[in-house]
Amino acid sequence: IDEYGEWYGDVLRCFFYAEHDLPELNNNVNALFAEWRNNIQNLEFVDQATIERLSDLQMELRDTALSLCEAASQGRGKPEISDFDKFTNLFYSLIANLRRLEKDSVLEDSGIDVLTGLRSKGAMHNDIDKELERLARRGKPFCLALARIDNYEDLAAEHGREHARGFTKIVSGYIKKSIRSFDDGYRLGAGEFLLCLKQADVTGGIAALERLRRMLEASGTTYRLHGEEVLLTMSCCIAEPVHDDNVDNLIQHLRAD
Repeated sequence: IDEYGEWYGDVLRCFFYAEHDLPELNNNVNALFAEWRNNIQNLEFVDQATIERLSDLQMELRDTALSLCEAASQGRGKPEISDFDKFTNLFYSLIANLRRLEKDSVLEDSGIDVLTGLRSKGAMHNDIDKELERLARRGKPFCLALARIDNYEDLAAEHGREHARGFTKIVSGYIKKSIRSFDDGYRLGAGEFLLCLKQADVTGGIAALERLRRMLEASGTTYRLHGEEVLLTMSCCIAEPVHDDNVDNLIQHLRAD
């Protein structure tokens, strides 16, 4: 954002003082944008459609600026007001989108999954390690449940990942309603969720999953797959950890089961 601010100032200078020596306008913002794009490709809270939209916006902004500056440097004077407004609107639109991503990044770092409002995958290990410590120190049981949207990969392959993510948001809403206020739900990605059900043994954990099942069934949510209407369902597996368990191993075993 800071680099784009400097670049914007250089472009304005070109518009009005084209007779003077000017900095190279096609400068390092393009290389920085490409580097930034590569860095965010695999972040959970950034979808591919957003990345493509920003890339198109960045290219249109760059091409518009270069065209207007070239006209000014050839003695055709400052841009028409309509062209100047277009350039300025493109610039502020790009900055607004970058700031929105910046805000989402802050939420993600604070432990909130931007897509669903559940706890983020990044906060999961620290949270569950604390529960394992409480279990070792005070003997308070808790359960971990892995819940997966059935046919999620087939749904994403047929309709696109953005369409499938819409069902992730639907399911997350029911998860938040089915767990208690002091329980935690995490989005793992690819239609998978992990529920940390505190102060509950396996029986209590199964009751929470049964609430989730009933809510999902009552909603009657469906999707098209291979030409057929399919009811949105989930598969779940639950375990009651012991104090020396490893979080990643637990999830791996739940996934396998």
